[in-house]
Amino acid sequence: MSLAWFRCRARLLALVAVFLFGTFFCLTQYADMGSLRQGSLLALLSSTPALIGSDPKLKWYPPSENKVNSLKGAIDGEGTYGFIFDSSVTPDEKYGTYNWCNMPHARKREYKKPEKEYELQYVEVIQRHHKRTPYAANAFPVESYQWNCDNQGLYYFGRQFTDEPKPNAQGYWKGFISDINPFIPSGWIGSCQFPQITAEGLDDSWVHGKDLYEVYHDLLKFIPGRGEDWRSRVKFRVTNNQITSQVAGMFINGMYQTTDSVPLHIQQAGVDSLEPQYKCSVGSKLTSAIKSSSNAEWKKHLDKTKSLYKILDDISGVPADDEGFHESFDHYYDNLSARQCHAKPFPCKLVDGKNSTTCVDQKLANMVYRLGQWEYSQIYRDAPASLAASATSWGVWIAELASHFRQVMAGKQDILYLHNFAHDGSISRLLSILQIDVMVWPGMGSEVVFELYKKGGKYFVRVLFSGKTLKSSHPDLGVMEMVPVERLLEYFDGLAGKDASLVKGRCSGEISLHCLRSHLNLVCLVGQHRILSYCPSVRGRPIKASAPHHHPPASNGRLLTHCNHPKQKCVIIPEATIPPLPPPAQAQDPVTAPAREIQPQATVQTRAIARHASDYETADDLNHHLEEDHNACLECNEMFYDEEDLIQHDVDVHNRCPTCQRFFDSPSNLMNHEKVHLEKNMKCLACPRMFISNSAMMLHLEHGTCESGANLRVIQNVVADWYEEYGPAGHDHEDDFRCENCGSCFNRLSALLQHAESETCDAAVWDFYRIFVHIEYNQDAFQLFDY
Repeated sequence: MSLAWFRCRARLLALVAVFLFGTFFCLTQYADMGSLRQGSLLALLSSTPALIGSDPKLKWYPPSENKVNSLKGAIDGEGTYGFIFDSSVTPDEKYGTYNWCNMPHARKREYKKPEKEYELQYVEVIQRHHKRTPYAANAFPVESYQWNCDNQGLYYFGRQFTDEPKPNAQGYWKGFISDINPFIPSGWIGSCQFPQITAEGLDDSWVHGKDLYEVYHDLLKFIPGRGEDWRSRVKFRVTNNQITSQVAGMFINGMYQTTDSVPLHIQQAGVDSLEPQYKCSVGSKLTSAIKSSSNAEWKKHLDKTKSLYKILDDISGVPADDEGFHESFDHYYDNLSARQCHAKPFPCKLVDGKNSTTCVDQKLANMVYRLGQWEYSQIYRDAPASLAASATSWGVWIAELASHFRQVMAGKQDILYLHNFAHDGSISRLLSILQIDVMVWPGMGSEVVFELYKKGGKYFVRVLFSGKTLKSSHPDLGVMEMVPVERLLEYFDGLAGKDASLVKGRCSGEISLHCLRSHLNLVCLVGQHRILSYCPSVRGRPIKASAPHHHPPASNGRLLTHCNHPKQKCVIIPEATIPPLPPPAQAQDPVTAPAREIQPQATVQTRAIARHASDYETADDLNHHLEEDHNACLECNEMFYDEEDLIQHDVDVHNRCPTCQRFFDSPSNLMNHEKVHLEKNMKCLACPRMFISNSAMMLHLEHGTCESGANLRVIQNVVADWYEEYGPAGHDHEDDFRCENCGSCFNRLSALLQHAESETCDAAVWDFYRIFVHIEYNQDAFQLFDY
């Protein structure tokens, strides 16, 4: 055999080796978060646990398999794993058991003191507020009983800190229901705010403060006593949500038995790091992706619980298209658990405004509780993207905590104890960052304690959750009992940067969450088809036959997403193997021109190239391939990870009906078409027939097809009669079908209702509720109006 044959064979083996190595390398890299679609983003991030760089110290480690994150157990199981949902009181012999109504916290009775060699230097606590009324958004459309808070007051007043302050009254909010106000809110009705900490929750807050004082003063002799200058050594922080301040007031009295003024430190709304409130689009996209159909586990749990949703919707009256109640079980969980924690009855289905015998029972509530626990574990621990989502959206707070540790170790901080009053979203993100081994939904009063100790000139951190040492899945953290502070600080700095230097850039996408090595880059081999123009330059988007070949440099985000497609492979091509390129001005049409690479930039040592072998004979053939095999939208020049993402794009941008897949010329045409797919759940005011909308029901009455004998003339006369009896003085009947919101006039009620149902006006069908009642009340006398 000739020397040329051996050389060819050697080159082939070398190329295969490079290909295999590159495939492995690509799977350990991550894309620029800001450039990816939500569905593609999750698919990319879920392919490997190295979320923020390739450093194993910053890697996501999965939690242990346990009863909480078992979807089968959540759906088919019984009870609530021994968790408590019906009382704030946990018996001493069972203290430490998960109690949603009042989570366990550090207490003198159970607290384990460290060895004497460890000297406590600093304590920082973060807790969720205590139990409250539900949020208004979590209420059912009509609640069968009131929720009143007449056994407490919410104090709101300002006080001068001038040299000669004037005294103020201690004004508090006292809710009341007006006999005159015709506007009745949906959902909960009563003297409470929704939310507000209840009287029982305030009591739990007071006990919490008392218990921590007994630990850190009575037992450990660390914080100042009640008769000492504790104000210069103890600090409290709250969020912009008023319920954290309500808890803080009672907690501080429980701890220091004072009714004097105490500052509650708070950051400005919109940038607060504790709640958190600062804008983080990357973190939001990651979390949304976890809670979307792109996440197979999330989709599976929603698919398997459709029958449960139907039962709950039937009892509650919540519409099936209410996204808040149906994207997760969060709303149902909050509604039911708040009732049970306050010994209020579970809801029943309302029939004619009265409770029926179809009610939520304990078995049904338990299933909601199990699913809620599973969802929180999925969002904050089980999904590989959870660490990146939490590290970006809550990175500022952990950087602040790290700064406090550094200041204490440098002798620059006088504060011994800092207490943060926060929310379940705050605690959940912290547990996510610490990679807790068994994730639960942080219940009311959930507490995480950071204790900084000194031993022999070195510093160590102990972390407690629910009064017990926290166990992390991260091998460097493990059981967080005296973790060297340098190890924890290195971890926090890697996620957020020292003094949060990385958070803003990572949240905006300007700083990538991955660390591509400087001497290598990605190359996409697309199944031996010419699919992409220069891959890194076009963000992985397919190029039309008529499109120019060169695009300005951009991120590797969409290239990675494209290469992550199962039909494609990624390899690493060293710069030495890439031949010289012509300048961008010489670029040609991608169909007629041979594939070539972009000119190297002076600052880049290697380049990503796209090898395109077999071309297609016509542009139509190429376009067909793009659409069928690569989920491409040719009109938008964009490729999607799977067909589901492409369909959603068509629905959002190209007026595609998601039910029957037809395309329409305009959003209004699509809206009108979608009515044919709607469920008929609107009952006629005068007969048993059902319709898809109020306007369709009214059209049925006006057309004379109702068995009641109604027709257009009857409806017009009934409406005129209502205006005569209840309308404003001097009402002109030419305005009977005039939209009071925008002034548009119509000749029949059905047309006015259709206008209100559309998105062209802010009018609501509810505005005509009293006319509906009048029509229904007079249905037996329709013949009297037929003149």
